[in-house]
Amino acid sequence: MEPTTYSEAGVDVLKADAFVGRLKQLSKRTEHQQLWKAAGGYAAVYPVDANTAMALTTDGVGTKLLLALELKQLDTIGIDLVAMCANDLVCVGARPVAFLDYYAVGKLVDEDADQLMQGIIKGCDQAGLLLVGGET
Repeated sequence: MEPTTYSEAGVDVLKADAFVGRLKQLSKRTEHQQLWKAAGGYAAVYPVDANTAMALTTDGVGTKLLLALELKQLDTIGIDLVAMCANDLVCVGARPVAFLDYYAVGKLVDEDADQLMQGIIKGCDQAGLLLVGGET
């Protein structure tokens, strides 16, 4: 039978939560008084001047990537990634304008990379975002 919970799939949610707690403590020294923290931590908002603020977020697709690889449908995961990031910005009242990608793999498979990037570009088109750069 296929796993139906994070735990059954090998994801230790409690361990991940504990890591996030430690990370919050470690990162306190990098905080700035002007940084606005949003409820739920979906994005950070930093005032640039009296009339302008910048919202920042990052996200990943998590274990959904395993299903996308199995189905050979990586374009959908690219769309999902952009949507999750844009949604996190909207949740703090920001208007998403740009997206940066990060593609990390042990072995670059052209077909997979192309599909994923096509999905990211489609997601950017759907959300009205500029794809302004990234890292591979």
